[in-house]
Amino acid sequence: MTSRSSRSRASLCAATAITVLALVTAPQAGAAPAPGAVHTTPDRSGKDVDVRDTARTSPRVLAARDRLAASRANSVAKARAELGNQALLDFDELTGTPRVLARTDGFLTGPSGGSPRDIVLNYLREKEGLVGLSAGDTAKLNLRRDYVDVEGTHHLSFTQSVGGVPVFGNGLKAHVTKDGRLIQLDGSPVRDLPSSLGAATLAAPGPDSQQVAFLTGDGIRPAWYTLAKPAVDKMFQEVTDAGTGKLLYRKNLMNHANDADGAKGLAWEAQPGPQKQVNLTQKGWLSADAKTLDGNVAHVAADVNGDQKFQPHEEIGPNTDGTFRYKFTDFNAAVGPPCSTARPCSWDPKTPGSWAKNREQNAVQALAYVGSFHDHLASFPIGFTREAGNFEKVDGDAVQVHTLLGAQEPGYYDNAFMGTPPDGLPPTMGMFLFHDPRDPSDPFLAANSADDATIIHHEYTHGLSNRLVVDA
Repeated sequence: MTSRSSRSRASLCAATAITVLALVTAPQAGAAPAPGAVHTTPDRSGKDVDVRDTARTSPRVLAARDRLAASRANSVAKARAELGNQALLDFDELTGTPRVLARTDGFLTGPSGGSPRDIVLNYLREKEGLVGLSAGDTAKLNLRRDYVDVEGTHHLSFTQSVGGVPVFGNGLKAHVTKDGRLIQLDGSPVRDLPSSLGAATLAAPGPDSQQVAFLTGDGIRPAWYTLAKPAVDKMFQEVTDAGTGKLLYRKNLMNHANDADGAKGLAWEAQPGPQKQVNLTQKGWLSADAKTLDGNVAHVAADVNGDQKFQPHEEIGPNTDGTFRYKFTDFNAAVGPPCSTARPCSWDPKTPGSWAKNREQNAVQALAYVGSFHDHLASFPIGFTREAGNFEKVDGDAVQVHTLLGAQEPGYYDNAFMGTPPDGLPPTMGMFLFHDPRDPSDPFLAANSADDATIIHHEYTHGLSNRLVVDA
């Protein structure tokens, strides 16, 4: 049987045990923007962009990498001897610091009674020649979070800043067992940060923009960070150079799929079948006096016009009996095969607006699926809790579930998505109808995606991974 600490270690380390010793250096801090810098029109194609990818192979960075590799030869040899053949040493060419530093057959340090923070910082000081952070760099690391998972492992996230402006996309994460053993470092922190940042000569791109420092091949640049939602299937993180207007980074955060007092609803547990009464309040998903499906784990509404906003007429209120008990109506007879009792159709593509019959039922079902999966992930052994960055209204980021997305508009079929912004901002889950009435060859059942637990779980898991597998 695998021990808990071994499982923690395995989950944090890469699947293959290879040694990568591409020890390289970060460029020195960049100068202020050149006088007369011109604001350029950013690329609006929607493709992901990261100028650091090109910078890592630039002659300047490669030359610096070779110089650093030579200066670290002794440290590398010592690390190989200490960590053995199961070492994971993967260093970022742009920063010269670890993307991953770990071993798959053990820990980086032995047990300790010190605080997790001190264990990490002491290791960085002891391994300055290997990790690449000077004592001054280490002293400037800011502990953003230290959460403890269900196995007692501490997950520490350190950020960096220049003159009080946060560095985007770099920092350090560290993982320490409950008995004080350092499991792994990751995150590629920046070395030799300057004391101040060049002036932002261009105004912010929008009212919600935040100033950040961004590492390029020419050093640290002042930049503007924005989170934009230009279309139904797009949620962009963007960073724009505050001196030139150049787009430095863009990432599309949308991922696609191909009986006591309280609010009560009807739902099936995992797949279509007899609906059972669920006390949504006892589950902790909805308040007892709820007038819409807006609770702690999710806000669900029927976004039939596809604008990714919840209009008052799109909210789902209680039934005439004051509950959220809405019965499912199948369209098997109207649609015919492949509809069946086991795989019921929830609308008739030949009848415009027939999806409205199960509008309320589908939204309640979506809340039940999202709520039960939230609870499953929060429990042992997964432990996706508030401290780990899960999705709850109390923290301002309950999942916004848009059922019947675009049902009254053409083209919104056969898909689902999950867009996950940073912790503290609510993710968006879009659930489409399946079976395009304009396409006779469409193979999908005429159903609502939110009636299918596998689709809800798939999209929610994008949110899980995008909250946990991220930079510092």
